[in-house]
Amino acid sequence: MSSHRDRLALLHREVRSFQDTLARLGQCELDMETRCPGWTVRDQVAHLADTDEVAADTVREGPRAFTRVVPNFSTPQDFTRAGCDRGADLTLAELREWSAAAGRSSAAALSACTGTERVRWGFGMRATHLVMGRVMEYWAHHGDVRVALGLEGHGSAEGAVCVAELSLYSVRYALAKARVRVDDWQDVRLVLVDDESGRVHMLGKDDAAESVRGSLQSWALLAAGRRDRLLERSFEFEGEHARLLIQIARAYL
Repeated sequence: MSSHRDRLALLHREVRSFQDTLARLGQCELDMETRCPGWTVRDQVAHLADTDEVAADTVREGPRAFTRVVPNFSTPQDFTRAGCDRGADLTLAELREWSAAAGRSSAAALSACTGTERVRWGFGMRATHLVMGRVMEYWAHHGDVRVALGLEGHGSAEGAVCVAELSLYSVRYALAKARVRVDDWQDVRLVLVDDESGRVHMLGKDDAAESVRGSLQSWALLAAGRRDRLLERSFEFEGEHARLLIQIARAYL
């Protein structure tokens, strides 16, 4: 598993990569539909900027901290939609400026953490896991934008590995969200192959009794909420908990 310092460096790279893609955007491309139903490119950019602001204030205990903002909405989906709507009337230049400033603020706030601090995001988590969560958000939403624009590649393999690691840290959360009770969860090892390089990434405990095997990028998409039946069926598994993990895996979403 990666260190907190390595995760921070990865977050900075993912933010820069996203900003590079924004620099190539044209105004007419902002309202293109993405692979996420109901989400445009504009929505993707606004969502990342909005949640970057919330992440920064969560770490700094500012006015838009998670526990101060999210309870104002009836559902998490309403909170997400409100963040997207903040970008509705912005020009491309304004969106770029907002995105860049919010990304810098979030990365700076998290860089000031040692990683072991508890931050009040969701049910509460270590700061290093919030860093991983921001990597996941950038990897997934940047991918949505890239696909909409017809750009090649799946996003960084490092980002996909981080998302996969986070899915293992998030098992208890995923079970709770799925309302599945398992009294004696068996550790599951992920054996994932990078579609582009062929490199095999083994994540989880070496002595895990159960395993899931398949594509690194496909697993990251699954854990980031871009799942469908074909994607789920693309994995091989050994053990009933491994089978269940394929069905419920999520990276703190």
